[in-house]
Amino acid sequence: IEVERFNLSSAPFEFINNKDINKLINEKGVDELPAVVVDGKIVITGRYPTKEEIIKLLEIPKSYLEA
Repeated sequence: IEVERFNLSSAPFEFINNKDINKLINEKGVDELPAVVVDGKIVITGRYPTKEEIIKLLEIPKSYLEA
């Protein structure tokens, strides 16, 4: 599992270079951030995922997050 987190003010090119994130911001604005991307697809916008959502999105056992 690889997790990357970018901040718009400190890493703006990460947002510009990702066509889906760039489109999201241009069409809906920065209020849609944060955006969660899994396997190249935007799956959640406007908030961070819950632990339960992470488990489901990444198809991992619940015990993995309890460690």
